[in-house]
Amino acid sequence: MEEDAAARKAAEQERDKVLNRLYRAGQDERRRLARDLHDHAGQHLVALNFGLRRLTSHLTDPKSAYEIDKLLKQAQDIGSALRRVSLELRPPALDEFGVVTALRHLVNEWGRATGIAVELQLVGPESTLSTELAITLYRLTQEALTNVAKHAGEPSHVSVVVLFSPTHLTLTVDDNGVGFEADDASTLALVAQGKLGLVGMRERMSLVGGSLELESSPGRGTTVLARICLVKDFCSDA
Repeated sequence: MEEDAAARKAAEQERDKVLNRLYRAGQDERRRLARDLHDHAGQHLVALNFGLRRLTSHLTDPKSAYEIDKLLKQAQDIGSALRRVSLELRPPALDEFGVVTALRHLVNEWGRATGIAVELQLVGPESTLSTELAITLYRLTQEALTNVAKHAGEPSHVSVVVLFSPTHLTLTVDDNGVGFEADDASTLALVAQGKLGLVGMRERMSLVGGSLELESSPGRGTTVLARICLVKDFCSDA
């Protein structure tokens, strides 16, 4: 029995190592794609816009000028879409300014875009997070806010709290929206309810050895609590 338990533990550890390598490889690829979209596709769009504007200055036919204006508008829309995709792949603020500044920007932009009052609280001295954990914290916050916008109805307030402690990193996102029946928060139940974002958050947490808890009931809003262990020895003993 002891040998079986040891074998299972070794297999789980090896699985976690493989998943972590895949996760890091995926994040590296996202960063490369974001950079390529910005540098290469962005440069081509700038050249296209410049060429179309220069062409417009030589046109005398109003109909042709109108068609060029439509093409310019389409090029601008493509540029906006590329910037949005690039930000979703890898927010530059995360690499340039750190996770706290990136979170502030994310929360402020979300509040501006949705018109919902949102508050970010940072509790405790900021921990030095690995790139993997910083990305995880950012993506969890991003997905939690996206879920609020999609599923919470018309909440009047959203609270985002990040708690830094010597042993744990905790994210709490709380809204006073419509809520849902969370007695059965299994993956199958969440998929059936169309809450795929929560499923993705749970999967993301499993990759870093964290936990995700949901508290919600109809008419009483929703609380998402994500907890990541920072000290392996402490967590294994807890």
